[in-house]
Amino acid sequence: MIKKVVFITDFFFNKRDYDRFGIEILQKNFSVEVWDVAQLIYPHFQKDKKGYNEIPRTDLKILNNRDDLTALLSCLDAKTLLIPFFDLTHRTSFLFREISGKGLKYAVIQMMTFPDPDEGKNNHTDEKTFRGLIRRLYRKLKGFRLHDVPHYYYRLVRQLNRQWLYAINGISPADYVILTGSASAAIRKYPIDPKRTSFIWTHTLDYDLYFMMKDDKTERKAPYAVFLDEDYLYHKDFETILESSSPFTPEEYYSKMQAFFNHVERETGLPVIIAAHPRSEHLKLEELERLYRKKVIRGQTPQLVRDCSLVIAHMSTAINFAILFQKPILFVTTDKLERMVSGKFKPGIYIATVARALNQTPVNADHPASFDTVPIFSIDKKAYHDYRQAYIKMDGTPDKPFWEIVSSFISGKTSE
Repeated sequence: MIKKVVFITDFFFNKRDYDRFGIEILQKNFSVEVWDVAQLIYPHFQKDKKGYNEIPRTDLKILNNRDDLTALLSCLDAKTLLIPFFDLTHRTSFLFREISGKGLKYAVIQMMTFPDPDEGKNNHTDEKTFRGLIRRLYRKLKGFRLHDVPHYYYRLVRQLNRQWLYAINGISPADYVILTGSASAAIRKYPIDPKRTSFIWTHTLDYDLYFMMKDDKTERKAPYAVFLDEDYLYHKDFETILESSSPFTPEEYYSKMQAFFNHVERETGLPVIIAAHPRSEHLKLEELERLYRKKVIRGQTPQLVRDCSLVIAHMSTAINFAILFQKPILFVTTDKLERMVSGKFKPGIYIATVARALNQTPVNADHPASFDTVPIFSIDKKAYHDYRQAYIKMDGTPDKPFWEIVSSFISGKTSE
């Protein structure tokens, strides 16, 4: 029986994550630890850890070398469940090998947060999978660099999804796979053995926030539109996962978005409010407001979406709230974003893919006239329902907090 849960993260763990990870829910049945291994995965990345002091009652360990990791793992036993909060890639494979080599149990969260043109087209027929893989690899050759070889190797391992491939890499199947919408069962991110792996059906973490506030009767403010900021200029993923700098300059991006928001305001009569990306703490609100020249609010994205008349977005996963609260979405792109279709950051593909799933057409901020051709306040209810089923929560799964479902399952209080 599981007695301890250890989260392993590759990002700055803050109060928001403390709440999202359901630490207090899990502490009712288990001892809980959080291990920050960002320095091991991204040794070139330096981050400010002062916010760690704001996290209540958490056993947090910051690991700076692999010897410390090995020592900590050696102290664990079969009563511990490890939950890595990152994908299996060339950068993280060493950790999955360490866990597997010591025979420890681990769980993974397999979310497909929105339609992915690569992972979403998986097919269980080998011929079609291989053919689709070749097409995708061909598209990626434009941005290929020699040091990307390990990255594509692990993508190939995941695509082929053969246990012997994982085995020769020293990685054993996950003991638990936590699934969300129906599409999450089709993607291949981790080794799974049907004879060994248990599946836990939940929903996205966004659904927890929606469920808590959906019946709130608070009087709404004056009508407005909200833009879901994605921190395209300074997001830490550029330094870590994407291994590059932002493709934009402040003048190029913010001035373009300012002009677009002004156009939206003239055409709709709705003032535009910016919902700051939750990990944009490196910029003060005053600085963001200077850049956008709009009112900016941080830490209230679900509430802002719930109370708005229109959501504006590129490809933010926070559109989940718009789906759940049945809000119209205006997808916005630019000429430069549309040209970005290769490499690890390809909004030119993703924005169109997400919009298409909701039967919408993106508007190009470089061509304001395109705004006039889009029925911006329309909602395709069937598309919204299908999206919710596939990427947020399936009908019939429990209306309980995400971590309460997981806690009950791994503590043996619910059957498989």
